[in-house]
Amino acid sequence: MAEATIEDNPYQYHCAFVCNGHFRAVNCLQFSPDGEILASGADDGYIMIWEVSTGKRLQRISPRQGQIVSIRWMEDPRRSRASYIVSGGADGTLKLWKRSDKQSTFDFCSSIPVLDTPVKDIATADTQLAIVGRGRSCLLSVTVDDANEKFRLLAYDGRESFGNHNSMNNQTSSSASDVRPTVVEPNGGGWSLKKTLGWQDDFYKEIQDNVHLIAQKHLDKKNAFVKQDRSNVTLFRQEVQSIYPVLSEYPSSWPIDAFAEMYLKNTSAEHRKHLKARNPR
Repeated sequence: MAEATIEDNPYQYHCAFVCNGHFRAVNCLQFSPDGEILASGADDGYIMIWEVSTGKRLQRISPRQGQIVSIRWMEDPRRSRASYIVSGGADGTLKLWKRSDKQSTFDFCSSIPVLDTPVKDIATADTQLAIVGRGRSCLLSVTVDDANEKFRLLAYDGRESFGNHNSMNNQTSSSASDVRPTVVEPNGGGWSLKKTLGWQDDFYKEIQDNVHLIAQKHLDKKNAFVKQDRSNVTLFRQEVQSIYPVLSEYPSSWPIDAFAEMYLKNTSAEHRKHLKARNPR
């Protein structure tokens, strides 16, 4: 038998376009039932909505669930044109997003905390959802009326739920992985940047290390942040924002300066200590 060649294979693929937007690892992809829209979720905490025919990004959603680890499409067969995506986060929450009638964009509907571990996977059947995490599982439904859409918890770890958990529309969570751009910079001293931001340890460490490297590139390690050349500070901020755009969503991008202030406080103190050792009185 002759060996098949690439030319003989009718199923050949080529890259049509590259969808750029996420700045950390992509965890999940889901096509809409009509095949026109692609939703992606990543470790950067964002959901991106893409137009399949062009690769154009239609929407960037910031769910504030930590890393987005699972996405599923959901449609209500009882309501025409009712299309949703359900996002599962590292903070153990589910969030529901409804597709706009006339546009391929999504609006927030509701949220519910379901697990004390990351949501690993979501399965849907009409308006029923099954959720699994680390040693945990639950079954939910989405109740739909003319006013709103809400999650209803049916069972947890195989046990029937004796109460309904309605939506948490304040969109807050207690997870350490939650990136919360509404957090403002504390006043006064004695506060912890890590605790204030409330990020997961690995995400905090990654940003801290990279901000320090960028600070080494643009800033003078011998001086405190307030004594830095302002044009160099601007270059520093711009490079950090280009790598971590989520930091730009905080008021005045204050975490960027806070990371730099801590770093330069330590390096300038080390420099003074070194000078004092070289020139003792």
